[in-house]
Amino acid sequence: MPLDQHVADEVQFMCESCGREQAVRQLRKLNGGCLKCGDTTWRMTLTFHEGPVSVSPVALIMLWVFDVYVVGRVTETIHLVTPKVPLADAAEIARFGWKYKRAACKYMELRRELDADSERQSMKDRGGTNCARCGIFFMPASDKPWTHVGYCSKGCFGSANIAGEVSPSTDISSSVAGS
Repeated sequence: MPLDQHVADEVQFMCESCGREQAVRQLRKLNGGCLKCGDTTWRMTLTFHEGPVSVSPVALIMLWVFDVYVVGRVTETIHLVTPKVPLADAAEIARFGWKYKRAACKYMELRRELDADSERQSMKDRGGTNCARCGIFFMPASDKPWTHVGYCSKGCFGSANIAGEVSPSTDISSSVAGS
């Protein structure tokens, strides 16, 4: 299944504490709890097989009836892991029936966006900022003086200096001494 179709070829749930793999059908029955240890957090692994989409009659029927793409020869396999999936979310994905692969993919995308926003906010709280030259988000480092005047790298600081964007009063050594 091509990754851009947003449907995983395989979805696996592994218990975070004991590592036991749980089938989706079992998750539905148990409402998301682990059979072995009873833990309520899961590691969800989505597997995508990349390759050309098959155009055989059976593949076209599968696409039309079940909205499932059949990949011809697999050229690459991609594994995407989402850790710490709570009990309620795992059970909800499992309840989607035969469309759980699409639901798992949407959940993974949503979690990645939320986790990235949360991490970015945490970095902002610890002093992260955007580069004055290129706009990339970075964390200032004590051993890199150009970061204290608002630049992510020596290259950005140098190009801003050549372009006249850095005022002559900006001295890297004084910004490090002040820290």
